[in-house]
Amino acid sequence: EGRFEELKTYVSDYRRIDLRACDHMHALVAFIDPDIPHWGTPNEIYVAETAHKPRYAIVPDGLYRLPRWLFDVIPLDNVFSSLQECIDRLVDLDNGTIPLGDEWVLLETRFTLS
Repeated sequence: EGRFEELKTYVSDYRRIDLRACDHMHALVAFIDPDIPHWGTPNEIYVAETAHKPRYAIVPDGLYRLPRWLFDVIPLDNVFSSLQECIDRLVDLDNGTIPLGDEWVLLETRFTLS
């Protein structure tokens, strides 16, 4: 219907909410379906990368289907073929089976206020 200003306002509202959520997260887990074109998820991944936050991706068929542009944005070890694989990694990180790497900066665990 050509109501572009209305559409811009609508998109601006939810885009800002999504990106603000990126500001508050400790890490990002994204589901990427390479058969569905989308813009928001990559935008959120780039915001997480800029903030040096850990990034994980669940992609059907894993690295074989990861969009090429994301090969430099998500560490290859953090790309999974299934939700369960990603959950298993996060559980191992949480319980210390796999130590947290330098990508994890959790301020509340590094500083104690007296």
